[in-house]
Amino acid sequence: MVGPLLWPHEAEAKATIAQLGATIEPGNRHWNFRFRWKDLRNRKHLAEFRVRERVVRRDLRTPKRLSIERVNKEVAKQINAQPASRFGARVVATVDGRSMMLRTYASTPSTMKSSLKKAKRFQQQAMRASLAKRGYLLTPGNLVMPNHARLTAEYSAPMKPVVEGLGGRRDRPKLFARHALHFVQSIPYELRALQQDRYRRPFAILAKNKGDCDSKVVLYLAMVRQAWPHVRGAVVYIKGHAFGALDLRPTGDQIAVPVNGRRWTAVEPTGPMLAPLGGLAPTSIQGMDAGFDVRVVPRNKR
Repeated sequence: MVGPLLWPHEAEAKATIAQLGATIEPGNRHWNFRFRWKDLRNRKHLAEFRVRERVVRRDLRTPKRLSIERVNKEVAKQINAQPASRFGARVVATVDGRSMMLRTYASTPSTMKSSLKKAKRFQQQAMRASLAKRGYLLTPGNLVMPNHARLTAEYSAPMKPVVEGLGGRRDRPKLFARHALHFVQSIPYELRALQQDRYRRPFAILAKNKGDCDSKVVLYLAMVRQAWPHVRGAVVYIKGHAFGALDLRPTGDQIAVPVNGRRWTAVEPTGPMLAPLGGLAPTSIQGMDAGFDVRVVPRNKR
């Protein structure tokens, strides 16, 4: 039996009981990492790897909080640069913090309506493009959030030294998935509710030795994808939390997540307590019952 699990709304920002030690050494060319942790069977493990300095620094220099104000200003600049012929009338965009206002200088009510409609369509397209280059997306409900699925795909290749440091891909996908899961769970939990405009990137998690739910899900799924590229992954969203799913057939009492007509195995990388492959916290199960959304990691381009 697994002991009591602590999850986002119950956890405190403290070192996890599963991590036995972490040594992180920045360097001019490489960062050296050394992690010690224990798994559910109380077996001790060691992972040692090095990552190029520029890869780690890129993640550390990426702001954890997305500046919606900066995105708005970038989009407003594009709108204001368009000729009147683009919208049927001159349209001016003004930004007030996280809000943007469109004003048209049309001469008739019908032209005013059509010009604003065209400008709003342009605004949405420009907003999506601006967010995409920062690793974020705009949901159908106009919520801004990290594009976790795309980030997972992008980070799978750079995860090669991490996977090698954990001892390689193992003989079967589930063996590696279980091993990597306990490693990620052992990383101290960073207390933060799932906020749409805040996100810590994978190598920043390793460098800072802390991460929260959605950040650790991306780290974990990227590691599995690097080790076993054919095993598809997905990010599962419930209210205030995120966990993952792998396209591996659930066995025994492992919890299944329905994805595109198939049953995928649930994974809860958040920590700080350990959970088995296919195990979810009671609050996550309740969250699924209340409704959930799934975003599948895109396939590799051929």
